[in-house]
Amino acid sequence: MTDQIKEMDNELEHYNKISSNLELKIEDYKLKLGESEKEIVIEKENVLAVAAIIKRFKNELNECMYYIMEPKLLKQHIKRLYQKYCNEEDNFETIQADFEQEFYRQRNYLEKTISALRKKVKKDDEFNRSTNYNFMKDNMTLVREINYLRRVSKKNQFINNKNSKIISKYLPSVQQTIPIENTS
Repeated sequence: MTDQIKEMDNELEHYNKISSNLELKIEDYKLKLGESEKEIVIEKENVLAVAAIIKRFKNELNECMYYIMEPKLLKQHIKRLYQKYCNEEDNFETIQADFEQEFYRQRNYLEKTISALRKKVKKDDEFNRSTNYNFMKDNMTLVREINYLRRVSKKNQFINNKNSKIISKYLPSVQQTIPIENTS
């Protein structure tokens, strides 16, 4: 019986370990998925920003077409476009670099958080495992005690029945003379 309990304990520990490992993997994949989704959102925002810039540039370039017959005005508008969009492109690269720097800073923070949470989960798992082991140990002790008390009870019941038979055998006349009241 104790061998079966030990085997079941070992299996339970094994399955708990597998379960906790799978839960950690799931959490890790969820975090990676969340980070990937954030990256996708950032890239979509960048694409939309670039598309808006391109659209504005096209519109302003079309406005320059009105001055095609006047070279001086056309030159002024083209210079204005160049100054506006070439400087903005430099700003866009600076903004992109800032985005990347912020992304890596947040990623580093999240990785540290994940590491701390994994350590906490592992510590809690060990605590729970030892607590469960203590409970199982106490339960086994109580089961043994219950079984012992059952055996003692059966033995006492057997002895009591045996003594009752002996008394009834040797003292039948005493039982007849003493009225027994039914208490039930």
